[in-house]
Amino acid sequence: MGTHKKLNYITYLSSFAIFLVVLGHSLIYMNDHSLVTKAFIFLHNLIYSFHIPLFIFTAGYLLIHTNIDSEKFDYLGFVRRKAVRLLLPYVIISSAVFIPKAIFSDYALRAVDLSLHSYISNIIYPNENVIINYWFLPTLFLIFCIFGGICLKTIKFRNNALPVALLTLILLYLHFYNPLKGAGIFNVAWALSFAIYFWMGCLFYIYKEKLVFLRNPILLMAMTALILVMTGLEFHNKYFSLIRAFAGIIFAYSLVLFLDYHKLAIFSFMDGYSYQIYLLSWIFETPIRIACYQILHMNYYLVFVLILFGGLILPIFASKLIVRYAPRLKLIIGMN
Repeated sequence: MGTHKKLNYITYLSSFAIFLVVLGHSLIYMNDHSLVTKAFIFLHNLIYSFHIPLFIFTAGYLLIHTNIDSEKFDYLGFVRRKAVRLLLPYVIISSAVFIPKAIFSDYALRAVDLSLHSYISNIIYPNENVIINYWFLPTLFLIFCIFGGICLKTIKFRNNALPVALLTLILLYLHFYNPLKGAGIFNVAWALSFAIYFWMGCLFYIYKEKLVFLRNPILLMAMTALILVMTGLEFHNKYFSLIRAFAGIIFAYSLVLFLDYHKLAIFSFMDGYSYQIYLLSWIFETPIRIACYQILHMNYYLVFVLILFGGLILPIFASKLIVRYAPRLKLIIGMN
C-alpha cells in the first residue's frame, strides 16, 4: 500500500455523513399533520435521498487515495482487512442484540421472532438484520470485493477514455437495470446497484483538481437549494433519484471543502470515532426512544434532543471505555 496523508475534508465528510445518519434516526413522527411533523418528514426524506450514496462515494474516494501509488494491489489482504472491519462487527454485534430485541419486540419498530430461522435470516439477509442500518456493512463489503480491484485497475488507465467510459456505462446499467431481483443474500443486488457511487468517488479523487469550482460558496448554496427543491417534489423515478443523490454528494463535498478552507472543525468531536458512532448509535438511541417516548411519554422535542445526543456522544464514550478497559474488544467496534 502506498504512503498517503490524512485528508481533513474527507474526515469532515465521514463525520457529516454519520451525523446525518444519527439525525435521521432521531426523528420521531407523531400521528398528526402538524407543521413540525411535516418538517421532520421532509428532513428525513432529504437525508435519506443521499446519505448512503455519500458513504459509498467516500469509500471509493479513499480507495484511490490509499492505493493510487501502490505498485501491486494485494487483493486477498484487502478483502481480509475489509472482512475484519465490516463483517466482524456486523455478525458479533447483531448477534449480541438479537435476543434482547426479540424479547422487547413489543416496543420495537420492527418485531423480531425469537427463533433460529429468524436469527439466520438476520445474518444472511442484511435488510432483515435486527439493527436495520447494519444492512450497509455487508453491502459495502461486497462492493469492495467485486469492484475494488476493477476500479483501481481502470483508474490506472485513466488517460484512456475508453475503459473509464465503459466501466461507467456498465455501472449505470447495473444501477438502473439490475439483473438480480430483491436484495438477495448479503444484499448482492444492492451492491451492484450502489456501485456507481463507489466509482464516482474514485473518479472524483482523480479529477478533483479540475473541479476547483467546488470551492465556490455560490455552488454550495445552489446545490443546497437544488436538493431541497428536488427532495420536496418527491418524484418516484429511478433517474431522478440518481440525480438527486449526485446533487447531495456534491453538496456535502462542497460543504466539507468550505469547512476545511475556513478551518471550521464543527465535527471535530467525532474525529476518529465516526465508524464507532455508526456501529453503536442504535444501541443507545433505541432504549432512549422506548423509555422516554413510548413509556414515559416525555416531550416530543426533548426526546429528539436526547436521542440525537445519545446517538452521537454515548458511542464515543463507550469506545473510549473499551480502548482503556477492554482493548481486546476493539476489533468488534471497528478499531485497529
